[in-house]
Parts: sequence; structure tokens; C-alpha cells
Amino acid sequence: MNSVRTLLASVVDYAGLFPPAELQMRAAVPRYGACRVGPFAWLLGRFVLPLAQLDEFEHHFDEMPPAERASPWPLSVLAGRNLPADVKKIVDFNRRHGDEGRHDARIESIELKVHSLDDTAAAADVLAEPAEVYFEIGISSDPAERLAAVAAAGGRAKVRAGGVSPDLFPSVPDLARFLQACASHRVPFKATAGLHWAIRGEHPVADERSARVVMHGFLNLFVAAGLAFTDRVGAHVLEAVLDEQSPSAFAFDDTGVNIHGRRLSCEDLAATRRGFAISYGSCSIEQPVEDLTRLALI
Repeated sequence: MNSVRTLLASVVDYAGLFPPAELQMRAAVPRYGACRVGPFAWLLGRFVLPLAQLDEFEHHFDEMPPAERASPWPLSVLAGRNLPADVKKIVDFNRRHGDEGRHDARIESIELKVHSLDDTAAAADVLAEPAEVYFEIGISSDPAERLAAVAAAGGRAKVRAGGVSPDLFPSVPDLARFLQACASHRVPFKATAGLHWAIRGEHPVADERSARVVMHGFLNLFVAAGLAFTDRVGAHVLEAVLDEQSPSAFAFDDTGVNIHGRRLSCEDLAATRRGFAISYGSCSIEQPVEDLTRLALI
């Protein structure tokens, strides 16, 4: 359906190097390349990697078949502690792969953790160029002040929706408050970790032998983001959407989606994705595809 494609186009930033998949670079690069030429390439966003592994990425990337490098690969890198040196590496990489005629890969965004308002301002001074900057912040307490600092720095936010243990999954109220604060400050965001399933529900954290936890759904998150961004709804509405565990509550059709008596048109969904809810990181592209197929949404 057009509304599903509008909501989910280029939504999955491929993070196969990270838990729980933890692939080696030699496996993650060709897997992303194969997905880019597969039937669900439209779901795929950026390839995510630590900047410390950029040389390793470049080695395996150069071994890819030319057909899989025909259009530029968009990359997102996790910065280290030496930001000036990291910026130089990014500039040099983009020059080699773009400005000098190759046009086959480009670092488009930088992701980094910040622990204070001063960290945000200092990092923004260094990272003003050459890419979008996502500041990862905690949301267990009210993030409004930190998001105001991110907005003042011209940055974007990054939020963890889970992890490798149950305690890393934020509560529904905390995530709803984050969405409201991002919308209030007009701060675009990306999410990462824990969003393995389309609809909220209980699943093992890693494999069937691991602890079970109620995980956030990526459809819940992005539909709630649409309501926060376009309708400025209250926290109770966002919490209800984030907490919804019934797939039938999300009624997609060719022109939009209905949820709990509210409607987001395709225009609303496109505006949300373009300017607010940018993407989410996943260590698998196959899992969201399988789940969306199971739900008969693709």
C-alpha cells in the first residue's frame, strides 16, 4: 500500500555490525549490497559503522561488484572521542569517494553520545561540517533541556528503544515524552536498538533462551511520531499508540492510516519522515521484511 511505503521508505539504517547480529565487516558489507539490489531495497537507509572501522569498510567495499556500487552508498558513522580527527577522516573519505569522481559512497551523518549540555555545544562547534549530526541522549528523565541544546546546535536527536538486556528498553511514557519534546523543539530524530518487530509485543531479547521483554514496535513509534509532529497530540494519545499490541488497530490504506480514531494522510506521513522521524537502526533487514509480510502490509 502507498501509505506503508510512504511511512517506511528508506527507514532501516542497516546496523549489522552491532548486537545482537554482530556481523564481521566482511559479511555485513555484502549483505547490505545484496539488499540494495533486492526487492525490498526501498526499505533500506544508511549503512551504519563505527568511524574507527572506516578503513576496514573501505577495503571490503572496494571488493564489491561494480553493479552493487552503481549508486552512492549512504553511510552513517559513530564518532569517537577525537572529533577534530574524525571530521578530517570524514572529509577525506567523502573527497575520495565523491569529489574525485568515484561517486560511490558518502558519509551523510555522524552519531555520537553526549552526557551534558556542554558536550553538545562543544561537539556542535567541531561537527558543524560535513554531515548531519545525531546526538544520542538518555530519556529516563525529562529530555526537554537537552533537546533544546540539540536544537540550538542545529543537530538531531538519537534515542535508544532497547538493547541486549530488558533494563535498556525505555518505558512507554518516557518514549512518548521524548516524541513530544522533539516535536516541541522541532528536532528530527532517529531511533536505534530494540525495534525488531513492527508491532509492540513480548519477545526474547536475543534468542529463545534469553530473557523476554515487551519490545517497542517500529510501526508504533513512527505512527506515534506522525501524530506528535503533525497533530501535536497529548501524551496520553502517544502513549496509547506506543503501547498498542494489536496489529488490527493500525488500519493502513492507499491514502493513509487510521489509529485510535485519528488519521494520518500520506501527506502527513511523508512530512513526518522528511522532517521529523528520520530512520531507525536495525541489525537485520530480513526481520522487518518478514514481520511486515506476516502482517500482510507488504
